[in-house]
Amino acid sequence: MQAFFFLILSIFCLNNCYAAYPFPSRYPKVSDAKKAANFFTEILNASVPAVVFIQVNWISSLWGNNEKRACIGSGFLITADGYIITNEHVIKDADVITITLSNQLQFDGIVVGADPISDIALIKIEAEGLPFLALADSDSIELGEWVIAIGNPFGLQSTVTFGIVSRLKKDKFQEPDTLQVNLGLNPGNSGGPLLNLDGEVIGVNRSTRYYKEGFYTGLSFAIPSNVAKEAIEKLIDQELP
Repeated sequence: MQAFFFLILSIFCLNNCYAAYPFPSRYPKVSDAKKAANFFTEILNASVPAVVFIQVNWISSLWGNNEKRACIGSGFLITADGYIITNEHVIKDADVITITLSNQLQFDGIVVGADPISDIALIKIEAEGLPFLALADSDSIELGEWVIAIGNPFGLQSTVTFGIVSRLKKDKFQEPDTLQVNLGLNPGNSGGPLLNLDGEVIGVNRSTRYYKEGFYTGLSFAIPSNVAKEAIEKLIDQELP
């Protein structure tokens, strides 16, 4: 009888302990997941309007006939009066550059300058009061940091991908210094912004490394924002009279 009494008392005490100190769930609450999703949504709502779609055309004359070639890329506004950063290889030797904003307004793009070494180019459109992105200090980036890429892969405007910084050292395959990330970049993403979780640009998306037959390897690269800053400062100085 005494043993039975202690058993009942133990069960009563355990029940009170569970009530007073509930164990945490193995899984995050739905409300926590929604908060995280809303956090990313806020970043994108502020950033996507500053990302542009770039269409480039080349016109060549062959036997008296004009032949047109075209390609696409991405870029992003860095000032309210229409200065845009993209990759040099996107606009190299272009005859016509068309810039489409996220609201579908189109402008002719004028190349201010291009640096093939850093693969950075500066374009200008004639507009005012535009949304723009700030360039962060890429030296502060940490391995494993969450990043967001925005661009126009295959012409699909304002496409977003998420990932992490997977390597910080110089990429042996490319120049200049690059950031290696594990998110998907495809043709058309080149020149778009790589953002940190403050919505600031820490890199300019550049390329993806493919294996044989074009298979994606999971290796994507971006030019650090500090490299882009240095190149842009030089290009602006060259533009000034």
